[in-house]
Amino acid sequence: PLRASAVPAHRNLIFHYPYATTPCFLINLGRPAKASTPLKTADNREYEWKGGVGAHRSIVAYSAICAHQLAYPTRDISFISYRAEAQRGGKRSRVIHCCSERSEYDPAHGAAVISGPARQPLAAILLDYV
Repeated sequence: PLRASAVPAHRNLIFHYPYATTPCFLINLGRPAKASTPLKTADNREYEWKGGVGAHRSIVAYSAICAHQLAYPTRDISFISYRAEAQRGGKRSRVIHCCSERSEYDPAHGAAVISGPARQPLAAILLDYV
């Protein structure tokens, strides 16, 4: 367990779930995430992302494996990460960006695809907050 107040804003925290080889992001967005977002998988199945957790509903978690080319972070290099600030030549801030094929996801809206070739959101990790 973690205290929500201990999760720093705008940083990629990596944890492994549900397997030791499955990297995931834990991100404090520093602002509330949308309370509920309807989304679709690549095969058009609908589901609802329930939003962030914590006192400010700003903490979210997603698979850190890109939904397009399956790029993921390692100890040495990461092609996918949360970016609080727009990178040089980039248009957006506060996105999860994959350098592999330039897919971008909105972590405040269920990691919905906002640009690039990815056809579905990142897999959301359900968090409990008490």
